[in-house]
Amino acid sequence: MDTCAWWIKDETGTSQGFDTLAYLGPSDLRNTIIIVAAIKTGYKIAGVDFMLAKALFDGIVPLLSPTGASITAELVDAMHGLDLTEISVAAPSILQDMASSPVFLENLRRLRAAMYSGGPLPPNAGNAIVSKTKLYHFMESSEMANVPTEEVERQDWEYLKFSPKLGY
Repeated sequence: MDTCAWWIKDETGTSQGFDTLAYLGPSDLRNTIIIVAAIKTGYKIAGVDFMLAKALFDGIVPLLSPTGASITAELVDAMHGLDLTEISVAAPSILQDMASSPVFLENLRRLRAAMYSGGPLPPNAGNAIVSKTKLYHFMESSEMANVPTEEVERQDWEYLKFSPKLGY
């Protein structure tokens, strides 16, 4: 991270007024390195990513896919097989592919839960997954990160129950 911070400083200088540094790239370890390095050069940052926030505030250790690897149901299932994964966060399309494979679906039993965001999950896929593990749908925005929600009954996996702390 220090090397990256030095590079940012050499390229952009030290921020005196919390300048914004834009980074567009994959949401992998490079993203977290850029964020921490930007902070070290004078808090040149627009936001904190999901992985870093979960690690810092919730004590969750993210297990990332190999850099440059395409995320597929096969890769996610292999990561579950490492016995390091308790909760899996995946796109609906990946969970749908996993639900259509009897082997991948059975392997979801190893998890405490699966989570998805970014679009709908077909009911047949979601119902298959909740027969093996808990399934959570979450919503996020660039302004708030994860929108606070409460746990719903297992059969209500498709729905969001907003936290009353939001003022609703």
